[in-house]
Amino acid sequence: MDSVTELEDGRALVVDSSWAGEPVRLDNVYEPSDVGERRELFQRLRPQLVTSRTIIMGGDFNCILESGGRFGTRAGEGWMDDAAKLLAEMVGEASLTNVIGSMGPDARNFTWSHPDRSVRSRIDFVFTSKSVRIRQHSMVTVYFSDQRPIRFQGELTGKFLTGPGTWKLNSSLLGREDVQEELRRTYSEWQDMKDNFQSIGEWWEWVKGRIQDFFKNVGRKAARGRRREFSRLQQQLQELHDLQLRGWDVMNPLEAVKKELSEHFQDESRRIIFRSKVENLEKGEKCNSFFKKIHSAHTPQLRNRKDILCDTEEDIRKAVTDIYGDLYSEKRSDGDQAEKFLSELLAEYIRKNPNIRGIPTPGDAKKEVKCMLYRDDVTLFCTDGKSVQSLLEACKDFGKASGAKINVEKSQAKLFGRWDLCNEPLPFPIEAGLVKIPSIWFGGPGAAAKSWNERLAKVKQKLGFWSLRHLSIEGKALVLWNDALPVLQYGTQAWPLLANIARAVNSMVFHFVWHSKMDRVKRTVMHKEHHNGGKAVPDIPTILRAFFVCGCV
Repeated sequence: MDSVTELEDGRALVVDSSWAGEPVRLDNVYEPSDVGERRELFQRLRPQLVTSRTIIMGGDFNCILESGGRFGTRAGEGWMDDAAKLLAEMVGEASLTNVIGSMGPDARNFTWSHPDRSVRSRIDFVFTSKSVRIRQHSMVTVYFSDQRPIRFQGELTGKFLTGPGTWKLNSSLLGREDVQEELRRTYSEWQDMKDNFQSIGEWWEWVKGRIQDFFKNVGRKAARGRRREFSRLQQQLQELHDLQLRGWDVMNPLEAVKKELSEHFQDESRRIIFRSKVENLEKGEKCNSFFKKIHSAHTPQLRNRKDILCDTEEDIRKAVTDIYGDLYSEKRSDGDQAEKFLSELLAEYIRKNPNIRGIPTPGDAKKEVKCMLYRDDVTLFCTDGKSVQSLLEACKDFGKASGAKINVEKSQAKLFGRWDLCNEPLPFPIEAGLVKIPSIWFGGPGAAAKSWNERLAKVKQKLGFWSLRHLSIEGKALVLWNDALPVLQYGTQAWPLLANIARAVNSMVFHFVWHSKMDRVKRTVMHKEHHNGGKAVPDIPTILRAFFVCGCV
């Protein structure tokens, strides 16, 4: 497509394009009913017919060009107005051919008719240059208009080269039960052929090709079915319309067929919109090796980074080189994003270091925990001084390779038991009090109580916000299960539930359920499920104790 010109909004559109290397001009018109306005628009359209391009002009011209072009009101003498005479002159000057030709005596050749058939006229035309060879033409009855569009098939000189294109899965097929059942049966047959391949990977590559062929065949069958259904409905509509012209009362079946055609075209329009979006996405893609390999055989042009079309082999090669050069060139990186990956690499390096001894885990597996990661925080565990020195050396070696360094100001050490680090002091301070690893306190008496009190305060804050809403008991139980319990459950990974915390949790739960009022139902009943006569309010203390025990087993 070379250019699009809108002579008048909603009335005349001129499109210059190329087909098989031959320049073509498409003129689409919808003329007004007023004679003066129609003549004025014809005058504006007239210069567009003076061109060396092949012309195809069609639309609703709202006037007749022959004596038998109207039947009923205003039929007879004076049938050509000034606008119609001007149109006839324009067609003659441009040496255009009427695709349908003379309409003849058959009333079915009228393109428009009143519902009661009292007035019929032929006001729709398609004109083409003489270089267009008309293969076939017809008038089609449609469900959405009282006019009958003209459909024709023509031929231009030259041959339009098309490539194999690219395949995309029609996702609508996945929702069909018959396709799902057939795919399951076929896939089970493919599974029986695994022994014929040297590896699972080789078999899977073969299966991917079979899946593509499977959905191609299913898609072709579905498309053929849609075309057959459309042809059946269109033929039925044409037959009913012919019967109506002969005086038959076929209004009800005619409306039913029009409704089915409307649903068919709605589905088809959704497919067209989807395909147009996919096409736009493909046109906006950057060139890569796959694009070059698949499309170079039938893509004579390629846009470079400046959005300029390149059509020579040298320019296309330069465009691809520029894109790959920019893709693999050195770029500035985001340090914050890179730090996340460095933490993972450091942790893996420490885990595989045999000179670092971590904390042994319970059980027969005889595994060691050397480090834990939480977002960008790294917690390291060592059991002796030799492991500490090996850890520091490992961090230095890792820093030489990656450029990362330990943030001494934000790092701290916590010693459990007796340690002698006088000969080899640590580069960061030793915490004498409690230490927080993430959101849980460790390191001395009172750590468990402090951790649970912080957890409890967060839950009270959440329930306080929920108390502002008017919730049913079932809704409050849902809040306790999904918003309160997970906050407290996190603490059971480190500390058992304290007795005073358990009492505070129970009080807080039923304070929330009864909205600061006295209990109206026994708490043991409230904890029961609905089918046992309860309200499914969670027994949070019991659940937390169970979680703690599960972590120890």
